[in-house]
Amino acid sequence: MVRMATRAERARLWKDDDLCPKIGKLLKSISKDIITCKAFMSSPGEYEIHEGKSQFPLSLNNKICSCGAWQISGIPCRHAIRAMIHAKIDPQKVVSTWFHVSTYKQIYNYSISPIPDKEQWQTYEDLPVLSPPTMKRGVGRPCRNRRRDVTSGIIRVII
Repeated sequence: MVRMATRAERARLWKDDDLCPKIGKLLKSISKDIITCKAFMSSPGEYEIHEGKSQFPLSLNNKICSCGAWQISGIPCRHAIRAMIHAKIDPQKVVSTWFHVSTYKQIYNYSISPIPDKEQWQTYEDLPVLSPPTMKRGVGRPCRNRRRDVTSGIIRVII
């Protein structure tokens, strides 16, 4: 409860149209890695990214990169950012809505009411006592386990 309250309080200072601060920093660090990538447009929104000896087909229209990082996380990979810079698109506009401040505020908008201590709970006399289920022997041959006897330290073989 305390963690949720502090996160909601911290989020009140953020602008609704921005990305969450950690995601913004992550996007900047990914953007630093695009130096090794070269983008070649094959058709509008479709690119081939060359990175060293590797080639990555990329679709900005479908938000798909063959490295798979963009699809898994919702945050554009370095190949996608390189293609966006080539296409003059802001990478922050393509990040999944899960990482926007407005979504963050919606998540932490609700609160959980505190519950009283166990000693303050109401007692019910009419409720039946439930005992645990009986143990059933497993099907098949039992396994051999070596267990130390707690009192003597001797190894017993249980069959």
